[in-house]
Amino acid sequence: MEEFNFKCINTQNLWHDFKADIKNLSIEEGELRLSSTHVYESEKRVIDNTGLDMSDIAVDECDTIYIINKKTNAIFISEAGSDTIKELKILPVALESPSGIGIDLDTIYIADKHRLIALARSNLQIRWMLSEGYDGAPFNELIDLTVAGGIIYAMERCMEKEEGIEKRILMVNRAGNVISQPISMGVQSEPTDIAVDKDGDIYVLDTFNGKGVVKIFRKRFLFSWGNVPGNDNDKFLGFLRDYFNIDWVNNAEITKTDEKTLRIFTKENFIEILLEEYKKRAILKISDGRAYNLQVNEENCKLNIYKTETTPETIHIGFSPKGLAVDVNKQIFVGEPADNAAKENTIYKVSRTDAPIPLWSYVGTTVRLITDSKSNLFILDDAGKILTFLKYKKINLLNPDGLYSGYYISKPINSGDTKTRWHRFLLEGKFEEGTQVEFSYYVSNNHDEYLFSWDDIPGNDNRKLIEILIQKFGIDWVKTAKIEKIDDGRAVKVSAGNNYLSLKLGDGKTEVNLKTDDGRTDKFIVKMENGKLSIYDESIKRLQENEWHKGLPGASSIQGKERRDALFQEDIEGQYLWFKITLTGSEALSPALKSLTVFFPRMSYLDYLPAVYQEDPVSKEFLERFLSIFESIFYEIDFKIEHLSRFFDAYGTPLEFISWLGSWLSISEDENFPEEMKRLYIHSAISLYKKRGTREGLEESIALFLYTKKYPDKSFEDIAAHYKQEKPFIVENFNIIRIPQDKNCEEYLEIKDLYFPPYDAKTTIKKPYTFNWNETPGYDSDKLKQYLKNKFSVNWIDFAEIQKKDVNGPIEVSYKDKYIYLSIEPGKPEVRLISDEGKTYRCAGELENGRLRIYEEEEARLSDVLFGKEPFCFCVFLGDANLSEDTLNTVKRIIDEQKPAHTCYGLKVLEPWFYLDMHTYLGINTSLTYPATTLGRISVIGRDTVLYDTEHAGQVRVHSRVGVDTKLT
Repeated sequence: MEEFNFKCINTQNLWHDFKADIKNLSIEEGELRLSSTHVYESEKRVIDNTGLDMSDIAVDECDTIYIINKKTNAIFISEAGSDTIKELKILPVALESPSGIGIDLDTIYIADKHRLIALARSNLQIRWMLSEGYDGAPFNELIDLTVAGGIIYAMERCMEKEEGIEKRILMVNRAGNVISQPISMGVQSEPTDIAVDKDGDIYVLDTFNGKGVVKIFRKRFLFSWGNVPGNDNDKFLGFLRDYFNIDWVNNAEITKTDEKTLRIFTKENFIEILLEEYKKRAILKISDGRAYNLQVNEENCKLNIYKTETTPETIHIGFSPKGLAVDVNKQIFVGEPADNAAKENTIYKVSRTDAPIPLWSYVGTTVRLITDSKSNLFILDDAGKILTFLKYKKINLLNPDGLYSGYYISKPINSGDTKTRWHRFLLEGKFEEGTQVEFSYYVSNNHDEYLFSWDDIPGNDNRKLIEILIQKFGIDWVKTAKIEKIDDGRAVKVSAGNNYLSLKLGDGKTEVNLKTDDGRTDKFIVKMENGKLSIYDESIKRLQENEWHKGLPGASSIQGKERRDALFQEDIEGQYLWFKITLTGSEALSPALKSLTVFFPRMSYLDYLPAVYQEDPVSKEFLERFLSIFESIFYEIDFKIEHLSRFFDAYGTPLEFISWLGSWLSISEDENFPEEMKRLYIHSAISLYKKRGTREGLEESIALFLYTKKYPDKSFEDIAAHYKQEKPFIVENFNIIRIPQDKNCEEYLEIKDLYFPPYDAKTTIKKPYTFNWNETPGYDSDKLKQYLKNKFSVNWIDFAEIQKKDVNGPIEVSYKDKYIYLSIEPGKPEVRLISDEGKTYRCAGELENGRLRIYEEEEARLSDVLFGKEPFCFCVFLGDANLSEDTLNTVKRIIDEQKPAHTCYGLKVLEPWFYLDMHTYLGINTSLTYPATTLGRISVIGRDTVLYDTEHAGQVRVHSRVGVDTKLT
């Protein structure tokens, strides 16, 4: 029996490639469905409470609402779907005058008069409080704040100047560090609201002099840290030229002096960019003394550098607004205050090009507008009593006939044989109850309809062109029209009096575009035949409804909700097949067609039956169709069996089967595993299982993950050949312990250039801080007492009183005639302790976020500090300092799964620096180079380099100096 052929359309690109015409349908994520839009449903009041005076809200991912009650300076919450509102009464800090609130996954941020407060959502403990800006000066009044992308954006009203009050935008990271200079909005502004979109662009609502504008400060990508020097050089140098007006960078040299320092320099000038320790900010320094902060974001395992523009784009609104929100689609919304009692207020969608569009789903005033991750809107009214919710809803569009229906017409499927009898089609997708899908088809041996020759217009083909325009477009006036070529023969003009139309040849001479004076347009195909341009029409677009053959009626829902399967009913022969799919739904429902498969030619088991079953034409046709059903079913089964082996191939199995195949090998997955790693992991499972629980097996598993994460676009061959270059270093503690004591250092097994420190090497370590100077007396008073009691055996300390006259001390601890004084050493974070017995002690300290922490130091064995003391423990060292937190967590899960059960481990990312008494390994994260002499601004002469003349005899020259480079003998 002849084999089946089939054509399958099942991807986004294939649906687009096969499209000849489409009306009121869209291709979304590889599916064909009704065209749709989004609207906001009518308002729903979430909170209506006259006892509140709400000034700002924030909404978390679970739709819990956090509210600032201005009347009591308190924070309230309202759970989703609940009418109850409760106050958070256990705040660890009293709020003075909160003006804004923001939220992220684990923290609540509050703008409270002159400070920013970060509270843990889990237990409301203070994470940090910030009251000083970039220049160390105290904050002024904070107007509003928002949180996006791990950054807190706050608006500040500065101290009054002669020309007015300056307004600024502050940027703070989640750790409470100011990451950039504030963006000044000048004194000629009156901002009320701030919002940030998904790309980090900042939107500010400004109402100066009652003229409402939205100012947009764009976030500009500068370069990727790993691509400079490299592919991003031009982007970076262009930014320096445009933003700082620096021309000398055109001839500058770019180099990285280390992993955290980038330098651009000439003989006279230089620019230096320094990455902070935690890589959240970069500092740009110019040789003329200017300094700027740049933002650092980790994206797709790359450190990308950004700068927020200080000159904003401006959108004029035309009225005085109040309340601003920007949703995930970057749509901008503003509200209206109660400034006109005679006018109904609402909210508006604004854009740069169009006039503001009112959204009458809400009628009322606005003081704050908030949007959540689903683009729903929350609106606070002007009085602060009512919170309204507008749901963002997707609806399907009506076609011109007022129906929720649309169609897709395909380009022809070519069987290659003019006598092809088309057999069967299969539709797969989601066909919910209340929706319909219809399938129609047309078969012909003619691909396109010939219309006329472009070269014979005007000329012999004038009459053909006129007939086409009359038949296809109903244009009667062309009977007496003038036909002429214009634009050097690239266009044809047809005109009669005030009527006209034009046909223009496309740039590539592959299509002709028709445009009539009443606005209608069409497109024709151009082919080069016998040295002439022939014009063809995709005749499929001109078919009348009764010319299509029904293959699947809309009432076929009995077949189920996921597939439609039928035979071609008419026994028509032809080389080309076109199909038309009509989808019908409702405002809320749409069928979704995921794939279409056409089988050909027609075959059945009738060919194997005796001739008697084929004598009667009527019974023959019925029996042929009846048997073809079974043949189709068995074909699908045979096809699956024949290709079953691909499901067991790690490289060939479909994406949705990778997890299933991995489960056969008891391979647990992580959400951070790239697809390529899953396939390679399965492919290498047998060899990895042989090494499971060993150092070598763990190294290969981690290396495979890190390489595929770092290079997601590499081929399987490249990954298999090179992934071991990401292999970590693993040190097993029992190897350290067994080093002979008479050896100073010893190479560690097979790991090249990795040496242990001397056996008896000692170092000084910091014990956890004993107390915090800023919180004594206060929260840390008990810690100070415990320290004095344990360290100096001060028995009377439990009854002592602790006093401090000012922030920097001294601290006096006294009981009756007993006392101890603690004072800060001038110029350094060190504390001097004097007891009533006249004894003096010193303890070390360190500054952290402006707070002085006091700690103890003690001597310990260096190998214990670096690797630990446990004999059944090992340390994993990763050489890439740019790994994200998610990547490190996945590495930990790999280690937890594969390490022996009785062992423990430590994970350390090697920083590319030279540290004494820390993890420093030559050739791994530390390099020693020969001293180099460079003439220019950054010239350095090594300590072992001497400049001298080889000749010491008398040389009478311009530079000769007696006693220096010339000797008289």
